[in-house]
Amino acid sequence: MAEGKSENFKQELNGIMVERIRPKIHLSDLHTDILSRIISLLPSKEAARTSVLSNHWKNIWCSQENLVFRFGSVLSTHYHFKRFWTLDGQRLNKELFIERVDAVLKQRSGLGVQTMAVFFDLENEHADHIDRWLNFALASKTKQLILDFQPHLPKQALYNFPFELFSAANSLQLQALKLSTVSLKLPPNFNGFQKLQKLKLEYTNVSDEDMQTLVSNCNSLISLGIIHCGMITRLDTSHPLNQLKHLQVETCTMLQDIQLNVGLIKLEYEGPLIPLAPPGPFLITNIWMKLSDIDSALQYIFTKLPSTLPRLETLTVNCSELKKTILPEKTVKFMYLKHLRLELTFPKPPRKADMFDFACLLEAAPLLDTLELHIANLIVKIMVSYGAKDQVAMEYLRKEDHRNVLDVHEILIEDVKKREIYEIMEDRWVREPKTTLSYF
Repeated sequence: MAEGKSENFKQELNGIMVERIRPKIHLSDLHTDILSRIISLLPSKEAARTSVLSNHWKNIWCSQENLVFRFGSVLSTHYHFKRFWTLDGQRLNKELFIERVDAVLKQRSGLGVQTMAVFFDLENEHADHIDRWLNFALASKTKQLILDFQPHLPKQALYNFPFELFSAANSLQLQALKLSTVSLKLPPNFNGFQKLQKLKLEYTNVSDEDMQTLVSNCNSLISLGIIHCGMITRLDTSHPLNQLKHLQVETCTMLQDIQLNVGLIKLEYEGPLIPLAPPGPFLITNIWMKLSDIDSALQYIFTKLPSTLPRLETLTVNCSELKKTILPEKTVKFMYLKHLRLELTFPKPPRKADMFDFACLLEAAPLLDTLELHIANLIVKIMVSYGAKDQVAMEYLRKEDHRNVLDVHEILIEDVKKREIYEIMEDRWVREPKTTLSYF
């Protein structure tokens, strides 16, 4: 039914047909919370347009809690994407993006912004505009701030993040900060971010000294992510007042050493194996490791994994399985391990390792609930299958699995003949539960 139109209908009342008229219902008659929810689902440029309908709609728009500015939500995807392929077109797109973000922020009431995010190809020549947006975020008491300036596009100079804008007083509301493709240089005696709980740095230029100062200054930090930060050679999170619970370090090519804090619970690491130095016994319960220079998961688990992990409950190891591991008769026990996931890439035949080797894991972890074996092959784009020996090994593992914890993900030869390999990989190998989108 169109908005504002009435509809006649007949209803029998005491044996008499009575004609009734439905009342007119206007969209603006809905509760403000419902209208705010509707507007929050619109792209920024479309949501902003509702402010011209009436003062009521303008108030609703100006009270939106989340401001997320992307190419598609600010510019016309079809028209402006065509201009992307020329330097003049890129420049015009940037100018128009900045102009529209400015226009949106001018309409805002200022307070009550939960999240402010900018995903666009900007750099240091646009610093005046970005600084102005950051001042708006501080004035509106933003709790979650994201600046992602597109790392895969060339830059003349990375944006220099203005730490001087974030004093101890005006940054108290900021709880989460994500910076991508920026340059960080802390000023002397920086004392901001005292209530910051989550920090993620991606493709960011930051020195060891500035990283150490930043981590030490954020005493409320519980989650830290450092991804593709190529200048860092050493990371120390063992500050006495540190409350860090979750550390994520991925593809920092110069990193040689990580000093871990004693209260850490979850560790995610991708790269070559490096020393992990704890100040005392680990409390870690969850570890995810993608190791580029390890050729045997079993060897890593039983000989390389730190011995100071008495409370480990969940372990994921992603590596190549290139050789057969000979383990000693007496191996370490993982008394609390409940979930073990192995993501293994085997070389093309003949293979030195086989599936029989993994039976020792069932004995090493007496409380294991789930053992996941995700098997891939270096020639996976052509064909993946198990031979007769592997099938026997699978049967042996299942017989040894008295607790029914084994979960083997394999790709069968008959499937390869029926469908494209990428469909099989999606359906049977890498299928994972969908999660909600998160910036951290």
